[in-house]
Amino acid sequence: MYSEVIRISSSNEGDLCGSLTSRGWCGSDDAALVRQCGQGDTDALKELALRYESPLFRFLRHQMNSVEDAEEAVLEVFVRVWLHAARFRFQASVSTWLYRIAANIARDAYDRRKVRPQTVPSDTCESARLAIGDAAMEAQARLESADRSRVLQQALAALDSNDRLVLVLYYLEERDYKEMQVITGWIYPVLKTRLVRARVRLRARMKELGFEAIL
Repeated sequence: MYSEVIRISSSNEGDLCGSLTSRGWCGSDDAALVRQCGQGDTDALKELALRYESPLFRFLRHQMNSVEDAEEAVLEVFVRVWLHAARFRFQASVSTWLYRIAANIARDAYDRRKVRPQTVPSDTCESARLAIGDAAMEAQARLESADRSRVLQQALAALDSNDRLVLVLYYLEERDYKEMQVITGWIYPVLKTRLVRARVRLRARMKELGFEAIL
């Protein structure tokens, strides 16, 4: 669980939306926030983190084998956003970009068998850390609220990283094929074939654990 909390530069620290409204961001689209991040605005990163921390944690928790690794990976996503926002070309949606960053982090962690965050200047990491709130406990509770969810997590963990990625994107994140191609970098025939094969392997694993597959 993250130890950092969001620090709000407002006299009323409980009113985040009020603080953001004064900056003109409450209701702003994601692209506007990324542009502000590219100009070095940590408050814009706070809002982006509030919007995406929980879904990214859920996505990465399915990709990785521990809550701690998933939490560190979420933090790394926003560190990379902070570093590269000024160079983002908006050829895909901000959401797709974030999920692609997350997918790459999960792949790297799988290849190394442990998470090794990218080395960046300490002040850069600190700026990103201060901008990220804590929604991990709530997300984890939702993931592990039923036996079937736990068995599904166990079955996914037994698959390789590509199988997990394609299953989580399609069934749990409900991404369409077009967006999945952008996130994974795979062309449609490869993506479709990997999805079919991954589903077969997941069903076999779920059956071994005593459950019928729900995907």
